[in-house]
Amino acid sequence: AYPVYIGLRDSGAFAALAAGAQEPRMVIEDGQAQERNVYFASRNLFETLGVPMALGPGFATTNDRPDAPLAAVVSYRYWRRVLDGDPAVIGRAITIANLQATIVGVSSERFRGLNLATAPDLYLPLERVYAPGSRVDSAFSAPVSIFGRLKPGATPASTLAQLNALPAAVRGEDL
Repeated sequence: AYPVYIGLRDSGAFAALAAGAQEPRMVIEDGQAQERNVYFASRNLFETLGVPMALGPGFATTNDRPDAPLAAVVSYRYWRRVLDGDPAVIGRAITIANLQATIVGVSSERFRGLNLATAPDLYLPLERVYAPGSRVDSAFSAPVSIFGRLKPGATPASTLAQLNALPAAVRGEDL
């Protein structure tokens, strides 16, 4: 659950922690609605995984604010196939599930997401879906996957001990 991600992220147990969930959404392309794989990603997803942007800055720390314009990162494959590899795509508007988003990045050509069977076409800020008062898509129902990197010098056992010392609610045991 999203609150568990926030608790673990804020616990300091990891060098970096990211989260995300994927669900199909309708995207307007050349006036036609097409179902695409949309990955709702924490704004630090690409940084946590060490994935550079092929174009643009990607998500900024301000993209998860409830009042911020909706931002989108498109996959390299989607950029080449659907957007014709247009190098001026950054700043272009795209309609996803009746929401206007601005393209802020194109992911690395080598990055195909975390599940190769259903590689995402687009990425939207997870915080804009789950943060209190920020829900932009009431139909969103996918479970959140949480992943991260251990701190330098930490072992899985020492990190697990640190996590076990956290309150049960932070670990998701009360959900």
